[in-house]
Amino acid sequence: MGGRILEFFPPRLKPSAEVFGSRPFSTVNRWLEARGEPVAFEFNLLYRSVMYNLKLGFRPEWRSCTPGHVLKAFMIQQAMTEGASEYDLLGMNDAYKMEWATGVRRHICLCVAGPGAAAALAHWLTFEVKPRLRRWPPAMAAKSWLDACRQRASRARARWSLSR
Repeated sequence: MGGRILEFFPPRLKPSAEVFGSRPFSTVNRWLEARGEPVAFEFNLLYRSVMYNLKLGFRPEWRSCTPGHVLKAFMIQQAMTEGASEYDLLGMNDAYKMEWATGVRRHICLCVAGPGAAAALAHWLTFEVKPRLRRWPPAMAAKSWLDACRQRASRARARWSLSR
């Protein structure tokens, strides 16, 4: 693939890092670049010798080169270099995570909000409405349709960029 791994810090996360700047944690963020374009990224947080994988992703058109696996291997090595004794993949125990994991750990979600109607509404929408919509058959059908549209659009963009 002939890529390189670069460090990044998402600009919209800088304010929160400034707020928590005095706390004993650090961010370890990387993206994998190939042919001059980013093809995979990871956003991680190192806290008390545990590297927490908060967000990751890759470009679907690079799937056959497994850029996510390449970057994940690098990030686990980087976590150990940074002093981590554990690398927590967080979230559900998805199949790809189980390829890397030696076990499963239970996490809890703690939601803290201020008083008032806006906070109550946000909590209700996030933790009551959204999970039910994900299981509602018409919403699942709409998501499948949108995913298919995104894939067609991605293939069309790839064909267009190849023809230029």
